[in-house]
Amino acid sequence: MKNQNEMLSFQLWESANSLASLSETKQAIMFTDVKGSSKLWNIHKDGMFRALDQHEKVMERIVPKYKGEIIKTIGDSYMVGWSGKDALFNAISAGIDIQDELDKNPIMIKTKPLTIRMGISFGPLYKKKVNIQGKKLWDYFGNTVNTASRMESMVSDAGDLAFSFTDSLDDTQEKKILDLLESNNHKVNIIDYQHKCYTGKRKRSGRLLSELQLHTCEPLSKLKGVDKVTAYNVKL
Repeated sequence: MKNQNEMLSFQLWESANSLASLSETKQAIMFTDVKGSSKLWNIHKDGMFRALDQHEKVMERIVPKYKGEIIKTIGDSYMVGWSGKDALFNAISAGIDIQDELDKNPIMIKTKPLTIRMGISFGPLYKKKVNIQGKKLWDYFGNTVNTASRMESMVSDAGDLAFSFTDSLDDTQEKKILDLLESNNHKVNIIDYQHKCYTGKRKRSGRLLSELQLHTCEPLSKLKGVDKVTAYNVKL
């Protein structure tokens, strides 16, 4: 049996080796999830399989159109990624298109239309190749991934999308996103949700603020205390 020093050395080597294999990048990540999927599976299993097959075709057509990549599926949920300077803009554009498609051409399960929640986050994250079903594939880690998941599960309404960003946007990108939403008459609701942050104040500028900025400032809406972060829910 290895002594304590040998075990410690081995653990440190493993940790350093794992860190060395991580690649840092900046991307937009989207998570989607079918609303009420457990109930839908119960009322019509065969219909759910057919609906998800149609949903897959929608995702596979629209995501590449906006330069995105389907990273993986988890049951009836999708994890999608975008890179480049227009990553967040392209992710939001794709999200609007997907939700618009499901609204105009609903996928029915008996009398119930398939609707999805959708969360997007942009910022730095880590890539690492991992073994998935016997193949070496990229997987993604970090707060940007976690935030995208929270946007989907805690902020997004069915048929809409929510977004946040863990890194600041330049003025050009911010304007493109605001122009996109305003030109389509999409209402942006400011949502405050529980998350650890620090006390502080900011000047009201009327601009979109990143989650990183909001970690050290008050949310856009009036709230007292800490443990709040602001996200944006887009009513489509």
